[in-house]
Amino acid sequence: MLANHQPFAQVAADKQWSHLHYLTELASGEAAAHADRRVARLVAQARFPVLKSMDQFD
Repeated sequence: MLANHQPFAQVAADKQWSHLHYLTELASGEAAAHADRRVARLVAQARFPVLKSMDQFD
C-alpha cells in the first residue's frame, strides 16, 4: 500500500472520491498485487522446466 497510496490519493482528489471509496480502491489494488506475487512465487517454487503460454502449444 505504501507504494500505491500517493497515485491513488491524487486520483481520489481529482475525482472527489469519498474516503471509503479511496480505501476500497487502495485495498483492492493491494489484494490484486498480493495475488500476482503469490502466483509468481508458486510458479517459481514449482520449478517448471520451461514456461509456455497457451499459444506456444501445438
